[in-house]
Amino acid sequence: MINPQIEFLSPSQFVEEFPYRPKQYGCIERVPEAINHQKCLMVFFENGDDEEQRELKKLMNSIAEDHGVRALWAMQPSEMSETLRLICQLGSSEPRVILLDLPDNGAYYVMQDHEGECLSRESIVEFLQHPGGRRKLS
Repeated sequence: MINPQIEFLSPSQFVEEFPYRPKQYGCIERVPEAINHQKCLMVFFENGDDEEQRELKKLMNSIAEDHGVRALWAMQPSEMSETLRLICQLGSSEPRVILLDLPDNGAYYVMQDHEGECLSRESIVEFLQHPGGRRKLS
């Protein structure tokens, strides 16, 4: 039996993460099929420094666990992140947060930019609870 939602475990994760329950968070490149099956909160932060990216991953993990949403991130430029940025009209380099709901006929929501504000737990949770205007992939 083949399950496309099974995630790869690195050798270090093999022992540390036993028992192997599916996580509600992770890198979009590791679980690209997830976006086809459920609503996903996604952050694009390809140009952040290592420490900022680590902190943002922890934040997304916490939000996923606390709010029961699938939280994914793109921390390195990739074909997947570039494609999603293009089809959701996000631009090419700024940090962005979207709520992607492909099962709902290609719906997605884009968190509004807050000039000079960093991405915070409060701003992301507020967006999750009140995502704003629905957009649709063409």
